[in-house]
Amino acid sequence: MHRPVPDELHDVIAQPAAAAFAAGCLTMQVLTGGPAEEEVIKADALMRFILSGNRSLEEFAVLLARISLGVFFAISGGNKLFVASQHKLMYETMSVPVSPFPHVMTYVVSSVEFVCGCLLIIGLLSTLCCVAFIIDMIVAITTVLLATITKALSFIDWLDDFLYLPEVMYIIIFLWLISSGPGRLSVDHWIALRSGLLDGVSADQRDTQAVGSRG
Repeated sequence: MHRPVPDELHDVIAQPAAAAFAAGCLTMQVLTGGPAEEEVIKADALMRFILSGNRSLEEFAVLLARISLGVFFAISGGNKLFVASQHKLMYETMSVPVSPFPHVMTYVVSSVEFVCGCLLIIGLLSTLCCVAFIIDMIVAITTVLLATITKALSFIDWLDDFLYLPEVMYIIIFLWLISSGPGRLSVDHWIALRSGLLDGVSADQRDTQAVGSRG
């Protein structure tokens, strides 16, 4: 005669079976691209963004930095060239350091800012413009701005005032633009593309791929 299974024993048997069934369902979701796999992919993408950034956003950042600095220096240089009061102020500034030709240097520095600023906006000869701006900033720092920092400071306080100078930050941004390039939305990129300089895989990518294949 068949004897019924006690409720306690039925629960003991049912619990492992339910756990096994749930694990199987989770495995099927991962294998078939279910919600579990989507959550894993989202978490992985978020961690990759936090740790490594995003190249698409870098293109936007390069464009924003290049155009912003280009507009700033084009306006600044244009005012020094074409506005009498600004030209006079620039001449007085150039007369303070030991400069044998302050009048000539006023036109040279103002022209560099105006011309290179305009070129930087459209992304033409961007690297050369950044180098010219870096030289301009170094001259301004060493001849004028260093004297404005109080000398009777501790090294930390002096460094804080030095890094607070806008020209120092400009140098850092220009170095970044030289390293990253002017971006896709630039005349330089268009010229390189039309010249065939961007065809195929770059030398750095080939070296990376070679190292990876040997590994």
